[in-house]
Amino acid sequence: MLDVYSPRELRSSSWLYCLALVYAVSVIFVLSSSSRPSDNFDDESVTYVHDKYVCVQFMFTVHMICTWSTFLMGLFSLLSRLFEFSVFFHKWLGKGYVMAMVWTCATSGLIRNEGLPSGTIISFAWVLGGLTFGWLFMIVARDKRMHGALMFTSWFGIAGRIFNYNLHKDFKCYTYPVFKPFFASEYSNQSFALLSSRDPHYDSLPWAHREVWGWGVPLLLGPLFGFLLLSLCFRMAS
Repeated sequence: MLDVYSPRELRSSSWLYCLALVYAVSVIFVLSSSSRPSDNFDDESVTYVHDKYVCVQFMFTVHMICTWSTFLMGLFSLLSRLFEFSVFFHKWLGKGYVMAMVWTCATSGLIRNEGLPSGTIISFAWVLGGLTFGWLFMIVARDKRMHGALMFTSWFGIAGRIFNYNLHKDFKCYTYPVFKPFFASEYSNQSFALLSSRDPHYDSLPWAHREVWGWGVPLLLGPLFGFLLLSLCFRMAS
């Protein structure tokens, strides 16, 4: 049997429905109002090659907001265990830490210039490993001590890096990809060749020339309303 929510329960969570709607409309508006960048070799605000975004300048600020959210959610989650009156908030702050971490990782994919040093990769391995196994120790083994130790290890990796950056740091997209020599000959007579902003195979992609309305919107509405319709059918059948 599917859960049936009362009108009162639905009204109490109406803000969440509104928030989800605002998020979806905002994404559609931003993407539909932007165009595919043309030659951007001298543009410090974006790196766009083969119809793919490599670096977007304003995403650095978004990334830092997500990073600070991760840091603060983790900090408050840890502190909430110190006082009896705040224990209730611990699980919600923990879930907020996980969600903020997801967005931090996602936005980092759009601020690439030089890649990651090995030390940073090791640090991220402990951040994500501590998060993963900290959750498993709590759910599977019910070991609060290991849960706390691993989650602290995860948070410590974020805390150690966050103060190395400034929210208003003058971030720029200052690098541009080139083909390695063994591929360059396919695109140029030189020993290396810059990737063009346009993908020669773009027209064969399923979202070509219709990224938002022909791809993004159906990808959202299809599964969403398909599942709601399916759940309604199950409810009526039961």
